[in-house]
This record gives sequence, C-alpha cells and structure tokens, in this order.
Amino acid sequence: MANQEHLSYLGRGSTVWNNWRHENPKIIPSLGDVDLRFRDLRAYNLKNVLLVGATLKNADLRDLDLKGANLKDADLSFTDLSGADLSGVNLERADLSNSRLHNVNLQEGNLRFAKIENASLVNVNLCQADVREIDFSNFDLKEVVFKDAEVQSVSFEGAKLESLDFSKALLFHVDFSNACGNKIDYSKVEFDTTNFQNTNFLDVNFTESNFFRSDLSNAKFRNADLNDVKAVDTDFSNIDLANSDMSFSNLFAISFKSARFQECDLKYCNFRESDFSSAVLEDVNLEEADFSDAQIISASFVNSNLRNANLRCADLRYSNLSNTDLRYADLRRSVLSQATLTGVLLRGSARFNWIIDGVECEYVFFDTEGKTRQPTNRSFQPGEFERLYRSIPTIEIVFEQGMNLFDPLLLSVVGQELGKQYPKLGIELLSIDKRGLHPQAIYGVASDDDKEQALELVVSEYQEQITALKEDNSRLHELLRLSLETSNALAAPRPATKSITVQGSVINSNVLQGDGNSIHQELEKAGITRQQLEKFVADIQNEQELIKATQELQEDDIDTLQFAVERLQPHLEKAFNQQFGTKPQKLLKVLSKEVLRHLGADLLGDQTDLEV
Repeated sequence: MANQEHLSYLGRGSTVWNNWRHENPKIIPSLGDVDLRFRDLRAYNLKNVLLVGATLKNADLRDLDLKGANLKDADLSFTDLSGADLSGVNLERADLSNSRLHNVNLQEGNLRFAKIENASLVNVNLCQADVREIDFSNFDLKEVVFKDAEVQSVSFEGAKLESLDFSKALLFHVDFSNACGNKIDYSKVEFDTTNFQNTNFLDVNFTESNFFRSDLSNAKFRNADLNDVKAVDTDFSNIDLANSDMSFSNLFAISFKSARFQECDLKYCNFRESDFSSAVLEDVNLEEADFSDAQIISASFVNSNLRNANLRCADLRYSNLSNTDLRYADLRRSVLSQATLTGVLLRGSARFNWIIDGVECEYVFFDTEGKTRQPTNRSFQPGEFERLYRSIPTIEIVFEQGMNLFDPLLLSVVGQELGKQYPKLGIELLSIDKRGLHPQAIYGVASDDDKEQALELVVSEYQEQITALKEDNSRLHELLRLSLETSNALAAPRPATKSITVQGSVINSNVLQGDGNSIHQELEKAGITRQQLEKFVADIQNEQELIKATQELQEDDIDTLQFAVERLQPHLEKAFNQQFGTKPQKLLKVLSKEVLRHLGADLLGDQTDLEV
C-alpha cells in the first residue's frame, strides 16, 4: 500500500514532489499499488521509489530516471519507456506487454517472469540483467545487449534478432528455434540445453563458446565464426555452415550427419570419433584436422585441403575425395572401400594397412607440387590402383660399414632431388635406423613396379653426392650449415609431419666408420691421423669440464640430442683445440659434433628420435 503522506506530495505536482525529495534524501518514497495510469511522469524524480504493484498503464515515462526503483508486479502495459534509465530496477513479474522500450538502460535489472508480449525492444541494454523465465517468442529485437546476463528458461522462438550481444552470457534452457537474424554476438557464451533447431543466422559470432547438451540440428549459420568452440553431447546434424570459420575447435564425438561445410575453414579442429556421414565438406580447409576413428561414410571432400590431417582408423567408405590434398596425411588403418580417389595428392601420406577395396580412381599425384599425374598418359584400370597401392612399397639402403655424420642429411637430399626429377616414382625418405652394425635407410616409392628403378636411382644419386663432397669443400661447409640449422629447428615446436628417426649407438673407435671418405680426406688435409682421433675419443670421456657438463645435462633431465649438442659442444671444441692445435674450424665442428652424436646416444639412451 502507498504511504498517504508520500502520495500527497506526489499529487501536488512535480515541483513540490522534487523539492520534498531533495530535502529528504534519506526517505525512500513508498507508492505501492498506486494508480498512475495515463499520467505524464517525465518531470518527476522517481529514483529508488517503491512502486510495487503500481498501475502505470499508458503512462508517459520517456527519458525518466528510474534507477533502483522497485516495480515488482507493476502494470506497465502500453507504457512508453523510451530513453528511460531502468538500471538496477526490479521488474519481476511486471507487465510490460505492448510497452515501448527503445534506447532503454536495463543493466543489472531484474526482469524475471516479466510479461513482454508485443513489447517493442530496440537498443536495450540488458547487460548483467536477470532475464529468466521470459518469453520473447516472435519478437523483433534490435540492438539488445544481453552481455554477462543470466538468460534462463527464455524463449526466442520465431524471433527476428538483429545486432544482439549475448557475449559472456549464461544461456540455460533457452529456445532459439525457428529464429532468424544477423550480426549476433555469442562469443564466450556458455550454452547449456540450448535449442537452435531450424535457426537462420548470418554473420553470427560463436568464438570461444561452449555447447553442452544443445541442439543445432538443421540450423543455418552463414559466414559464422565458431573459432575455438567446444561442444559436448551436442547435435550439429544437418547444420549449414557455409563460408564459416570453425578452426581450432574441439568437437570430439559430435554428430555432423548430413552437415554442410562448403568453403569453410576447419583447420586444426578435433573431430575425433565424430560422425560426418553424408556430410558435405567441399572446398574446405581441413589442414591438420583430427578425424581419427571418425565415421565419414558417404561424405564429400571434393577439392578440400586435408594436408597433414589425421584420418587414422577413420571410416571413409563411399566418400568422394576427388582432387583432395592428402599430402602428409595419416591414413593408417583408414577404410576407403568404394571411395572415389581420382586426383588426390598423396605425397608423404602414411597409408599402412589402409583398406581401399573397390575404390574408384583414374589417377593420383605423388609429386610434391601435385602437378605430375600417375599414370601419366592413361587412367588406372579397374582394380589397378588397389593392386598397386594397397600398402606403401619401400626399398632399403643398407650401410654395411656404418654411417657418418652427414649420411642422414645426404639421404634426405637424395630423396628431395629424386622426388623433383622423377615425381611419378614417388621417391621419399621415410626413416633412418642407425642401430646395430648395419644402419639402413627406408625410402617409399609409388608402386611395387617402381622398386627396382628407384633403388638404382637412390644408390646412384647417393654416390654422386659423395663425389661432390670430395671435390668441393664448400659442399662440406653447406652440409654443416644445414646440419646446424636443422638442429636449431628441432628445438622449436611444430605440427607433426613426416619424420626421420635417427638411432644412436655407443661411442667406440668406429666413430667415423662408414663411407666417410670425404671426412677422411679432410682429416688427411688437416694432418690428423686415425690413431690420433681414436686416442682422443678414448681420452675425452675423462675430460673434467665435459664430465661436469654431462652431469649438469643429466640433472636437467634433457632427453633430446639437440639440447645435448648445444650444452656439450663448446667443451668438446675446446678439447679438440687442446689436442690438435689450431685446425680448420669447420673440420673441428664436424668432428666434435660426430663424437657428440655418439656420446649423446650413450648418455641419453640407445634411441633418440629427431624430427626433421
């Protein structure tokens, strides 16, 4: 009930009312259940006034300052509140139906259970407001801010939404089904049990949002930004995300059945164990995306980029991968039965135990640039591709007398040179194993029919590289530079690509055995005999500074050889200078690094994997 004294001041007009309020700033006027319908109250100071249950129907409250007022259960239907400041106002269960709310500030307001049927909301600030249990169905909302708001059990079904800001809000049990709109900001929103079925949004931003138990089936989000989104127990089936960005998102075990992703950016996404059956992913960037163990039956990847993607154990039966870039992709144990593979780029792809029964394939590309088709002047016969490429054909190069420091680099160069010269053969270095008495290098080739020719070319090219080293000392220096650059690159994190496994061995007097003729030639030029070198190898393990550095290395628990190189090499070079005097610096670096490689293997274990 209204306080009669307070009501009497109100009845005397705005001047008396405002003067009374100015003289009594500590009094909070109580005007509960008062009837002020059709009144023009624009000149009244109504801040912090108690208007619980008041009737303000058809009142004129334009540009009025109502901050902190309590309008719980008030009737504000057909009221014009344009330009009013309602920040912090309590409108719980208030009737705002058919009211006009243009350019209104409702920040931190309480609208829980408020009735807003047919109200007009344009440029309304609901930042940090409580808007639980409100029905915005079929509303036309423009420039409304829900930032940081708690939006719970609210319906926007069929609403037209333009330039709304939901950033950082909590949306729980919210229904957007059949809504449409554009320029909506949902960034960093927590969606819990939210319904987006059959929505149609343009230029919507979901960056860094989280979806839990939500339904986005049959939604259409054109030009949407879903960068770095996470979802759990959420349905994306039949969603249309054309021209959208979903890169870096974590969408593990999600249903994307019949979804459409034309011209999207999905790089680095985690789609492990997700279902893309009948999905359309054409002209899509899927570089380094993870589809391991995913269901991708009857999907279309035409003209898409799957370079370095993880498709291990994925089920791609009946899918269309025409003209898809699969360079360096992991296809191990993937199932591509009845798939279309015409025009795919397969350079560097891992295809161990892939299943390609009944695939349709006219030609493929094994060269680095994807320009030289295989076969060159014809198409594969039915079953031919399956017969040739059921598994990766390989050839082995065995080093009967061991390897020297430069052999891994030379072998890599051999693979690169032959890959350029003979692209249809698909020659590439797969691994180097330096364990045991007979190290070996493994090269992959395009087909079993190419093995003999590829083997001859690899041996010939390797010999030519060795000859070039003997004849040109600058070539030795160049390889050293490449070696040091590679060592520096190894310390930097990088996406997983193809690797060369370099296996260490225990230090012994055979440090420089192997082909090694070019190094032996340099030793002779420098006047260093093999006996001197072997004595140095035996003595260096007792060198005190090296022992100290080794202890520090072990205490630091450094487990990769490239860090050992950086830590121990200065001590080794000093020992070389003391033993042999001033010698050509490039030779000292070569020898010290060679000794260090073996010493590092002894210190760090028999197997040290280096990615090159």
